[in-house]
Amino acid sequence: MAEFFPLFRRAKYSTVLIIGGNAEADKKAQKLSQYPFKIVFFKERVDNIERLLSEVSPDIVILADKSLCCKEELFDICRNRRVEINTVDDAENSSFIFPSVVTKGKLSVAISTDGACPAAAAKLREDIESFLPDETDSIIDQLAQIRGRITSGDRRRIMKELCGAAFSKGMPLDDAEIEKIIESKK
Repeated sequence: MAEFFPLFRRAKYSTVLIIGGNAEADKKAQKLSQYPFKIVFFKERVDNIERLLSEVSPDIVILADKSLCCKEELFDICRNRRVEINTVDDAENSSFIFPSVVTKGKLSVAISTDGACPAAAAKLREDIESFLPDETDSIIDQLAQIRGRITSGDRRRIMKELCGAAFSKGMPLDDAEIEKIIESKK
């Protein structure tokens, strides 16, 4: 059974503390910078973890350079404060892990192996990226508009059929295609 639950968190108003000034810190910051997080770097040895966390008040901590503080102590303090923590390449001292993510406009797909085999998650990410059409965002926008208009019948079944048709076509549906599917599901 998977230990890590996939969860999409609103980045706006969230502060991320990244401990480290190495390539791993830069890699995590690059991933996070695609979202409206406030990112704070701390690149020196951490002598007082409690004080650092009090000064920054992070919602999320990433320990990218394990030589800068005791990872077990940091994990325990974060856990007690209910602050999410990721210790790079150390799932045991992490409350969350970074999944492989496919993003096309509003669509995000997260893939994880619970840290067991990141290469498998990366391969699946590549496969999903190649499957998604360039028009994915337009399809999602159209489906969102249609979803708001459907008030009768089996909305879930209709939307599933519309999604299948649009993604098979690789682009938004025309009005005749939409009406045909809606009428067939009434």
